Parts: sequence; structure tokens; C-alpha cells
Amino acid sequence: MKFNLIDYVLREKELKQKDLAQMLGVSAAQISKWKSGEDIPSNRELEIMRILGEDDLTFASDLQWRQLTGSAEKAQAWVDYMGKMNDELGDVYPSDAFREEPEFYTQAWLTELVDLGLTLPNEVPNIEDPDPDNEEYYEYTAFDQLISDYLEAAAGIGNWCEHFLPSYEDDSDVCMHAHDAFHIGTSLAIKHVDDELLKANGFDLQKVAEFIKETEKAARHRIDEMCSDMNRAGIPLKHNYYAFIHQSPWWLDDDMMLDSVFRSSPRAEDAMDHQFSYAEKRGFAENKAMLDMLDHLIKEVSSLKEQVAELSK
Repeated sequence: MKFNLIDYVLREKELKQKDLAQMLGVSAAQISKWKSGEDIPSNRELEIMRILGEDDLTFASDLQWRQLTGSAEKAQAWVDYMGKMNDELGDVYPSDAFREEPEFYTQAWLTELVDLGLTLPNEVPNIEDPDPDNEEYYEYTAFDQLISDYLEAAAGIGNWCEHFLPSYEDDSDVCMHAHDAFHIGTSLAIKHVDDELLKANGFDLQKVAEFIKETEKAARHRIDEMCSDMNRAGIPLKHNYYAFIHQSPWWLDDDMMLDSVFRSSPRAEDAMDHQFSYAEKRGFAENKAMLDMLDHLIKEVSSLKEQVAELSK
């Protein structure tokens, strides 16, 4: 169930809705709407944070995490569990980003999944013993399989984004959009989890479908902005940066592998040429042609924007 900030502040500060309304300078009816799920404007959310004694908007998500876990020890246990599940992926490309910031991604991903209907087990699963000869050998539950599949998909998307999206050395604006696209993209991991597994873990499939639609839209917008800034900065488009939105994580893994092979030496592409069928070679050529066309179109749009700006002066 999604964290409700109004419920929390009323409970923690022992306030009635009319008291909170007076403190914020709004009607009691407005408090009731926010309590029922209407989005709270960021300026009002910050005022509520200050009532709670905090000045940082990120504290709201921290509160949700605290409410979900109940204690710092249990929160750390969830971080450890997610880390072990990520490591269990082994050769299936565990998430590099998760290994660098396990606390951040444990909190971000689990709270997001809970918002979509997931019910966290009361106790953190214990997967300490991998030995099947042990009488108490741990067997994966539907929850464990969900987390494993989600992490595998998030790793495929995240690792691909880190491989292909522009680095921080290129341009700060470009990389800001690339960084946002990366974080938005990993949330698309849920679209690659089987529906039956989602239902077994309490998800509302309609809500998940709406979330995926909105997340894909947000990701496309970020890549649009990134490509526009790349064109402005004179950074060439070297790949189909939209691929992570609609391709499977396993396709993305293959895409990274092929790119690494072709970039390993100046003649690598020639050396690998005989490995592909005519249809595959034609697909590569068509993909390159589309990228070239996209690059050209972005430049044309940028030029037209400049002309319109000049005419409007």
C-alpha cells in the first residue's frame, strides 16, 4: 500500500484534519482530498515535512521506507537480502549500479514495488545456505523468484544504459538526461516479470500496466532531450538510445556483447562478418541507416528552431 504522508503526520503529531488545515492555510476538505490520494503539491509537501521537523523532500520516501521496514536493523537486512539475490545472478550480469549503491536501490526499488501492490514478507527471507544436501536447504518462494527476475531485468537495462548512454565526460546537460533515463529505465524491469508471478505477489496488473506506460513515456522524453542536447553540443549519435525502452534485457545483453566485439579492434567487424546471415547483416545496415536518419532529423529540427528564434526577434 502506498505511503500516505497526511496519515503519517496526523498520527505522529496527534493532529486532527482541521488542525493540519489551519497550520497549512488550506481547507479541511483539501486535507481530506490529499488524505484520499490526491497529489500533494511539492511546496505543501515541504511545509508538512517542516511540521515533522524535516526540511528535505526526500525524507518522505525515507519515512515510507522506515514504515515498511520498522527498524534500522531490518532495513539493513533487506539491503543484505537484495545484495545476495543480485550476486546470485552470477554470470547473468548482476547489476553494477546496485553493487555500487545497495542501500539506495534497495529502498527505491522495494518502495516502488510496494506502491504497485507488492506485500513485503514480515520476515526478511534467509538465503544463507546454498547447499542442496543440507536438510534445511532454502527453496525459492514466489517472492524470491519475483525479486530475482526483477533484479535480472534491472541489471540488463541498467548495464546497457551505462554502456551506451553518454558519459559524464561529454556534456553536463546531456549526461543529466542520460542519468535520469538510467534511473527511469531500471523501473521498467517490472514489465519483464511474468504476469502470473506478479499476481502471485499481490500486484494489480492494471496498475502495473499504467505504470509501465507512464514510465516508458518519461524515458522517451528524457532520451528526446538528451539527443537534442547532444546535437546542440556536436556530440554524434552512436547508437539507438531508445532500445532499452522496448527491447528485452536479454536482447540488450546481446547488444552490449556485439558492440564490445566490434569495438575490440579496427578489423573486428570484418572478422565477424561471416558469422551473420544475410538477413542479420541487412538488419544491422537498416539500423545504422535509421540512426543516421535520426541524427539528420535532429539537426534539421535544431536548425529550424534557430531560424524561428531569429525570426521572432
